[in-house]
Amino acid sequence: MKKQDRNKPLAKADLDNLYNRLDKSVDIKFGRFAEEVILPAVENIVDQKLDSKFGKFSHEIDQKLDSKLGKFNHEMKSYIDSKLAETKGDIISFMKGDQERDKNWKYKIISILKREKLAKPEEVKILANLIR
Repeated sequence: MKKQDRNKPLAKADLDNLYNRLDKSVDIKFGRFAEEVILPAVENIVDQKLDSKFGKFSHEIDQKLDSKLGKFNHEMKSYIDSKLAETKGDIISFMKGDQERDKNWKYKIISILKREKLAKPEEVKILANLIR
């Protein structure tokens, strides 16, 4: 742009050129200011707000999950305990039945040995004592 007399009015093209240069300069300076000052400040505020809100939300979720999981664990423990008790009872009953059958079988053998006189009376007595 040429140097012009201050009293002489500027042409429209010169005004447009000056405006565009000034506009670009302001945009560049404001852009830097926005990047270096405004954006970090806004990000910091947003981060603090989000951390605060998310922290509360996270804490509430943790409490609800702990409550639900605690209830679920208690229910599962009760269920497993009851099933173990039932199974233990079934096993004990089965074992007692087996023991009874085994004992009856042994007495039957001893009675046959005694009746058929296949063993001496002292041996039959020893075997009978082993069964008790």
